[in-house]
Amino acid sequence: MESARRCDALNEQRKEIQRRILEAARAQAEEQGDAPFLLVADEDWHPGVIGIVAGRLTEEFERPAAVVALEGEVGRASARSVEGVDLFAVLSRCSELFVRFGGHAAAAGFTVERKQLEALRLALAGAAERALADRPAPSLQLDAELSLATIDFGFVRQLARLGPHGEGNPTPLFLTRRARVESSQIVGANHLRLALRQDRAVRQAIGFGLAESRPEPGSRVDIAYVAEIDHYKGVERLRLRLVDIAPSRGG
Repeated sequence: MESARRCDALNEQRKEIQRRILEAARAQAEEQGDAPFLLVADEDWHPGVIGIVAGRLTEEFERPAAVVALEGEVGRASARSVEGVDLFAVLSRCSELFVRFGGHAAAAGFTVERKQLEALRLALAGAAERALADRPAPSLQLDAELSLATIDFGFVRQLARLGPHGEGNPTPLFLTRRARVESSQIVGANHLRLALRQDRAVRQAIGFGLAESRPEPGSRVDIAYVAEIDHYKGVERLRLRLVDIAPSRGG
């Protein structure tokens, strides 16, 4: 019993470290706007969770991402890619900037000197831009169609028990039709924030990189999204992370 409690405590500690790193990495990624490849780095990040964080950034921003844990003058990184972009090929185009690197099309790792980070950011952006331009439009694999009322804290916590999510165990993706747009605004560099209503249920939604798809308040939309609990300054917030949005048929 004591060892089970110890395991639970360690697991909760790992989740808290992961949450803090993800929040900081997401803030850095948002500052990079439309960069084709997200490269984020910090000295306080634990190497043991950067792979999971890289996967989340790739999923949220729909582009390749690398998370670098810096120690002294060297950083160890974990990178993930999106469907249709060969990550190893992208890294290979920048090979002269790494101490070492390796991996495959979907996931990779590398070691880089701190002084090379800015040059690497530019090189990765150029290599990824070409790869993304040739990328076929991805198809969405939806898990279920839900009403907004279904999405509450209890439901999302139950979903979390299916994790960790990543390659081979993708995050569940849901569809809701004919949600009414209560409010609509562009935030950050190119992101969309919505308040959506369906009957009595109102949910907040964020669409990273979806500013061009901004709907008018009062309109009806169909949305594909990930249901999640966001942590901001110690406060838990239920939100829908939009993957795609389109006007509903019939307006």
